[in-house]
Amino acid sequence: MFTVRLKDRDLQVADLPTLAGKVKCGEIAADVAVYDHFREEWTLAGTVTAPPKRAPMPEKSVSADYADFADRLEGPEAAKPVEPSASPRLGAISPSVSSVKSAAKTVSPRRKAIETWLHRIAAGALLILLAMVFVTHLAEQRWGSPAGTANATAAPVAKPPAEPAAPTPAPTVEFEGGNFEGNIGAHEIAMTLTADGQAITGSYRYDGKGPRIPVSGSYDADNRLTLTEGPPKKRTGEFVGALSADALWGEWRSPAGKGVYFSLTRAEE
Repeated sequence: MFTVRLKDRDLQVADLPTLAGKVKCGEIAADVAVYDHFREEWTLAGTVTAPPKRAPMPEKSVSADYADFADRLEGPEAAKPVEPSASPRLGAISPSVSSVKSAAKTVSPRRKAIETWLHRIAAGALLILLAMVFVTHLAEQRWGSPAGTANATAAPVAKPPAEPAAPTPAPTVEFEGGNFEGNIGAHEIAMTLTADGQAITGSYRYDGKGPRIPVSGSYDADNRLTLTEGPPKKRTGEFVGALSADALWGEWRSPAGKGVYFSLTRAEE
């Protein structure tokens, strides 16, 4: 992995062959600074992409052999042609030079292969790291940030629901009495009532005829009504319910406890 320091930005290059291609085609100048992530050092683009130099031949052994061979040519036997196979020195020199050249040719490709594999491993590790970051980002978007991370934000605490306000009591009805019509169960009745504060007295009869039956009782601050039917010492029934300024409703109960619905509204004058 290489980072190329351009004038306006840093360019990321995955491997050495890609960097060499960009330098060769002129996209990146040879004198541009390049950071080698594998070696962890800054250098120039031309230096990174330059072909490796061959190892120099050992000077001592080669120069000494050739110097001895030159001395022989200048001596008394210089006129004699020297056959390559007749000289033990040439036989010794040839394998030495060839082995050095072979070693120089062998070392360079091996080093290049090692560097290429190392760059590939680094590029693969970087891809795996990017994939892990991407998967983590998707997981946070779908299920929220994992608990315990430094950047996790606490979920907002839900406020407890406000207690419902106490119901405002209905104002007490100012019942003024009057004539009312309606029914007890299936029977029609007509009732006349008189109010004195919250005390009520009056009478009613069935179907608009027959004897009138006295009633007396009261209603409370919640407009709940209770009327007792019949003489004071002989109760024949009871009206239990509620009232408004122009209506009464609830349940009529017999002394035996049997009840039927009743409803009365103010009669039109």
